[in-house]
Amino acid sequence: MKISVVFEDDAPFTAAEAEQMYHTAFGKKAVVEVLPRNNTPEAHIYFGIQNIIGLEQLEYYYEYYPHLYSNKMNELKKETLLKVSEILDQVIKDNESKVME
Repeated sequence: MKISVVFEDDAPFTAAEAEQMYHTAFGKKAVVEVLPRNNTPEAHIYFGIQNIIGLEQLEYYYEYYPHLYSNKMNELKKETLLKVSEILDQVIKDNESKVME
């Protein structure tokens, strides 16, 4: 028998955490697929950024709050914006190469 259950959960910080949590709950044979809330580009961007920074932000919160948390988050924002900028540059380059073919 195949049973499919689809729901939203705001508790996990990353897709990997959600996957591990639901494998624990439903067993290793369960197929756990973690996706953005919807299929809009913004939802995918949010999901991606959440997965890039989620665990690090949580670590910073528990290690540095309240004194250095803000500073560490500013560093994380800069690092993340650099990663996003590199991805954006690659998308632009790829799009241009498609147009020039």
